[in-house]
Amino acid sequence: MPFTAIQDCDIYYDMADYTDPWVSEEEIVLMHHGFCRNGDVWYAWVPLLAPHFRVLRIDARGCGRSSKPSEGFQPSLDGFTQDLGQILDGLGIKQVHLIGESFGGIVGLNFARTFPDRVKSLVLCNTPCRLPDSLLEKYALEFTDTAEAIRSLGVEQWCLRTIGYRLDEDLATEEMQRWYAHEMAHTPSWFAASWFSLLPGLDFTPFLGDITCPSMLLTGEKSAISTKEEQLMMQSAIPNCQLLLLGSVGHGVNFVAAERCASATLQFLGVHPPHQLNKRQR
Repeated sequence: MPFTAIQDCDIYYDMADYTDPWVSEEEIVLMHHGFCRNGDVWYAWVPLLAPHFRVLRIDARGCGRSSKPSEGFQPSLDGFTQDLGQILDGLGIKQVHLIGESFGGIVGLNFARTFPDRVKSLVLCNTPCRLPDSLLEKYALEFTDTAEAIRSLGVEQWCLRTIGYRLDEDLATEEMQRWYAHEMAHTPSWFAASWFSLLPGLDFTPFLGDITCPSMLLTGEKSAISTKEEQLMMQSAIPNCQLLLLGSVGHGVNFVAAERCASATLQFLGVHPPHQLNKRQR
């Protein structure tokens, strides 16, 4: 399996490339998953994106197949952001089109703000500026707070008991939900609890105007995390930003409505798949 080393961590990555072999320098799309997930959540996007771009998916520090920090490590937004820069450095990549979902989208925002020359465009799926206060009590279940709930139940059971807030249950089958929770469980409970503890105080709203690259927001109209009202605010605050609201869809659009999101992303990036496919078949 391919890994790249960043300081104290080995990061798993997958690079899919089905572009024409005579094209020497294809552009790269980097996909960053959300809280406790891994690069496999993007699996349905790859067949659509990879004929046009090199598609790089990563498992962030502590997630999926990447190595796990020693207990006591304190995750932070800036830490995940610096990790991303080191991953690109290790792979010899200067610029990317960055696609992030949920917390991965917040990492994308912070990366685009911190390293504007490295981001050609930004696509944010289900990405809030801050976690709604109304969700904190729901995520905590019967425990004092969410961190305690995660430590007590373990990541998998906590995810299953709160699955409706991160996946639209009308669109995600029970099999999909169980797989999703199982993948999140690759993250140690102590690390997930520590990671979640930083979210209530995290608010990227003051920095939205610093994003200079072309951007697109993708969210479900019924999402309780990345709400329609917040997404409209973000669209107005981010220069050169588009918004696509998927009607009758809740949270997790990148997973439960993957083909619709990938097709919208291709159009945003200036690719027209039907025309390209017809051209290849002639």
